[in-house]
Amino acid sequence: MKPSDVTNYISQVDLQTPDGTPVNVIATVTQKVTAADANTFTLEQSQSNMHIEVNGQDQTTSIPSGTLTVVYGVNGLVQTMKSPDPTFGYEDAYREEVLDTFLAPDKPVQIGDEWSLALAAVKDKWLATQLHYKLIGTETVGGIACLKISATAKETTGDEPASTDGTVWVDASTFKLVKKVVKVTNYPVPGAPFPITGTASFTLSPSASGTTATPPAAAPATGTTAPTPHS
Repeated sequence: MKPSDVTNYISQVDLQTPDGTPVNVIATVTQKVTAADANTFTLEQSQSNMHIEVNGQDQTTSIPSGTLTVVYGVNGLVQTMKSPDPTFGYEDAYREEVLDTFLAPDKPVQIGDEWSLALAAVKDKWLATQLHYKLIGTETVGGIACLKISATAKETTGDEPASTDGTVWVDASTFKLVKKVVKVTNYPVPGAPFPITGTASFTLSPSASGTTATPPAAAPATGTTAPTPHS
């Protein structure tokens, strides 16, 4: 991973509004590495080609997408973020990042091993959240040999605690994030009129090039070792 590395992903969310109306949102997410050292890495993230369908009808509009700059620790946890939008919803964005975290294990792991973290709340950022992971096997996705990892995140406080529960696939050779599929509940999205409940996927674009900002686990190991993908 090095500055200027760029990777594109296809993001898809299928949800229902509080009144039961189905909504589908598809967009291209671009991640660019702008800095990396032994302790942190920085991503510039933006969206394009957004398509919105409501109850089967195309509702796509021209939605500007500013660039969000996020600094992560090498273990995958968000540290800071900055948006050019003065009205940006930072608290929802921090909660979203924590729920999306793939936490690097602090030691080598083999298939069947599990690791977790009880993350304490930080005022004006995220709620107390329990993160849990398990290396469950290997699988080929889109012609890429991947490690398959279950990942869950559950807020343990709040009136409407959010959660994610799903699977992450990462390139077994490069540790690049290849695919993620999760069920989301009460999921916070900056600017959204209500928390999201539904399914979400994040898939490496077939035309993607470069290297995504997904550093390997802090301590390389022999055998099968879980990396640190992020989305």
